[in-house]
Amino acid sequence: MRGVLAFVLAAWVLPAPGAGPLPVEAFFQKEKYGGAMISPSGLFIAVLTQWKDRRNVGIIDLESRNSSFASALEEADVNLGSDH
Repeated sequence: MRGVLAFVLAAWVLPAPGAGPLPVEAFFQKEKYGGAMISPSGLFIAVLTQWKDRRNVGIIDLESRNSSFASALEEADVNLGSDH
């Protein structure tokens, strides 16, 4: 089990062969997705994502791979209880 965990961590941390260094800007840009939660049916994923420079809720249909917004706030961000 430790070997599998070590492999997964190494694959996640180590850059792909031939990949150059990440630009500094990559560490300071806003995240594209966060707070992912899978639906009870397992058919959808809800994510926090940016729309018009505000954090909103997006829904991803795992069968069709289509996405849509469940919120469209323009004046405030969606907050799921923890602000970090």
